Amino acid sequence: MVALDLDGTLLDSNHRIAAIQAEYLQSLHERGFAVCIATGRAAPSVYEHVRALNLPDPIPVVCSNGARGFTMDSKTLQKQELFYTPVPLDIVLKTLEIAKQHDFAVQYYHDDAIYVNSSEPHHRRIVQKYHELTGSPIQPVMDNFESLIRQDHLPSKLLVLFDESRLDEASQLYTSQLSTEATVVMGAFDWFLEVLHPQVTKGHGLERMCQELA
Repeated sequence: MVALDLDGTLLDSNHRIAAIQAEYLQSLHERGFAVCIATGRAAPSVYEHVRALNLPDPIPVVCSNGARGFTMDSKTLQKQELFYTPVPLDIVLKTLEIAKQHDFAVQYYHDDAIYVNSSEPHHRRIVQKYHELTGSPIQPVMDNFESLIRQDHLPSKLLVLFDESRLDEASQLYTSQLSTEATVVMGAFDWFLEVLHPQVTKGHGLERMCQELA
């Protein structure tokens, strides 16, 4: 298997897969390699790249930094869900409480939807920045996700967004208060971090994908 991240790896500066890269991965597939996308992104922001690869067989995708795995057809975008490991309820509540106390925005990922509690102008600015990066549609909520939690729609991950100047503050808060109970990921960008199930990492997600495909 050849597993590739998107941001900073497979995507170019315009956040697209170049034609020459797609052609090379198609040649690897023809030689018997399974080509897998492994990304911190949520599923909806992966679909256009699955289509761009244009492989004849369903493409394995590990997304949400290992919390979710599925295979997807490049032409129809039909997918077969293989695993989904949500953030435990107590971690969800702690993450939201820290964000509320320190005025961070939070994106809540459930299935193919992304919800955000962006009631303040400075929140909306940084949420728009994330939308421009990934192209993902984001749905605002006004109840701090209470309706989702009551319906037991636990997220595959939570994304905490903040101004770049608050990176160290946010990192210290979440790692000190959640690091023994959750996986806290600092990504390639300095304006958000991710909170996941304690057993979820991209490496574990890839290992689980290999087990599912075996």
